[in-house]
Amino acid sequence: MNASFIGGIIAVVVILLIIAVIKTYNHMVVLRNRVDNQGAQIEVQLKRRADLIPNLLETTRLRPLRAGNLIKNHRIKKPCFKCVFCRRIF
Repeated sequence: MNASFIGGIIAVVVILLIIAVIKTYNHMVVLRNRVDNQGAQIEVQLKRRADLIPNLLETTRLRPLRAGNLIKNHRIKKPCFKCVFCRRIF
């Protein structure tokens, strides 16, 4: 075996190692981006839920008031059967 043949084999091995390192690095970057994206998606979902909490509190705060008004408005002798209150009670 001559020196140029051995030098060629060493060059090919070094090039293959460099390609393997580059591919591994690129794969790591892809995985890091996926993790960052999933974390952002979780933050978006938590923000949406946090935005809904005031609406839920407002709804539950007004619920007894609406029910009280409905009872006051439907103290009649003949039910209308059109509203939810009359359908439940009669």
